Amino acid sequence: MAIIAGVLMIGTRDPRRVGRIMLPVLTAISATAALLMLFGEKITFLHVVSLLLVLGTGVNYALFFSGETLDADERTRTARAIAVATITTLCGFGVLIFASTPVLHIIGLTVALGAALSCILSAAWASRPAVGVLQ
Repeated sequence: MAIIAGVLMIGTRDPRRVGRIMLPVLTAISATAALLMLFGEKITFLHVVSLLLVLGTGVNYALFFSGETLDADERTRTARAIAVATITTLCGFGVLIFASTPVLHIIGLTVALGAALSCILSAAWASRPAVGVLQ
């Protein structure tokens, strides 16, 4: 996480933007772990590795939602693209939730839940909300 934050700092040169990018992702990771425990899952190494994938996808969502120079039309297109990316992620990893193999179940549950939370929180905490996503 520190390396990703450092790379974001080098790329953006804006500590506040790095915070706006990392905060929803770190919150989504924490909420995912808490929900997994609430669902009765015993957190294993596979969950932690899957949370790294959530970190990567979540940073992408937050990075795109945090674009400050976007006009309304561009924000709408960006939000639609992120929605499609999130839906495909949920479809791909959501199927794994129903796998009988424990490893696949763990990866599917963790990534699907984490990606959904990352997208929702990144959109909610974006500097400018995407309006008219479904128009």
